[in-house]
Amino acid sequence: MWIAACLVIALQIQDPPLQQAWTVDFEDFILGTPVGHGDLVFAASKNGKVRAFKAETGEPAWWFDSKVPVLSNLVVFKERLFVPGLTRSTLLDPKTGKELREDLPGASRVVAGASRLYLLESLMWANDVMHIGSSRTVTALDPATGKSTWRREFPHPGASTVVELGGRLYLPGDRLLLALEAGTGKQVGEAHKFEVKGACHGAADKDRLFLAPQGPKGVVCFNKTTLKELWSCPVDGYFSAIPPILQPDRLIVFPLPDIVAIDLKTGKELWTAQVEGKPDYSSTPPAMRGSEICVGSKGVLCAIDSAAGKATWTLRTVMPDGVSFVPQPAWAGDRLLHAVGHRLTCFKLK
Repeated sequence: MWIAACLVIALQIQDPPLQQAWTVDFEDFILGTPVGHGDLVFAASKNGKVRAFKAETGEPAWWFDSKVPVLSNLVVFKERLFVPGLTRSTLLDPKTGKELREDLPGASRVVAGASRLYLLESLMWANDVMHIGSSRTVTALDPATGKSTWRREFPHPGASTVVELGGRLYLPGDRLLLALEAGTGKQVGEAHKFEVKGACHGAADKDRLFLAPQGPKGVVCFNKTTLKELWSCPVDGYFSAIPPILQPDRLIVFPLPDIVAIDLKTGKELWTAQVEGKPDYSSTPPAMRGSEICVGSKGVLCAIDSAAGKATWTLRTVMPDGVSFVPQPAWAGDRLLHAVGHRLTCFKLK
């Protein structure tokens, strides 16, 4: 079988090209990937405290209390900072932290499309554990105006993610894949016999939709117009926790401690590389710079050359007490941001 012939490359530990620039502690867990914008970086803790820092020094720039739990990533979109809150969400000016809108729909997860934001209610935090489900509603929001352009309710259990492509919005749910007009929310297609178990992430290129549900087929590729299945690729391990990275010729998925590259044309594995760590749920993919992907876990950052399929370096970090959840790191210019537990750490290139 072709699976047996795929290349498996062991971890090669090299000197990491990073050193710590600064670190700050929050009052509560940081459950979403930090984000950078201009010379500032932003992060929010579970208790709703949003803080901005200067990327170079870590000096505080502003702070804002949304007063509602924040369970996932913030998003900078059309010069607005969107803060997803469980009962109500907020729009801020990213430069000053000034509140622009406070009466937006609640969301536990937000997905940025090409034209608007999509709000879902698919995450819950209880007993220091992230619980991942589906959202019975999807709300389309224009951050420039702060207005909802449409809102759709779906049968139980709802949609586990959304992917925008070419004016369409695709929603995978339990045994059903829906296609909507992104601008209106009107349904324009559906495909049955699509099994989703737990978390599901997706990606899309010009003509194809790629979904990664935790099911027997593994990663599945669809024609964007007909929703016909083109190929599927079984992947061992828990690969649906972390969003995939789409490259021109391959899709990278993260069933840690393995990382797997899948050929976009054939659906066959190109290579499998081994790193360290376990796959905590993340609403954003690992950090990518050039061809190098940096993956975060508890107490460790690992990098891999996605072109060669080779692990390049490992950086061991201090793991704060009480860590039960680690979102993926993100680049902000030439700084790498990594949140673990209550602590946000910024690394700079040596």
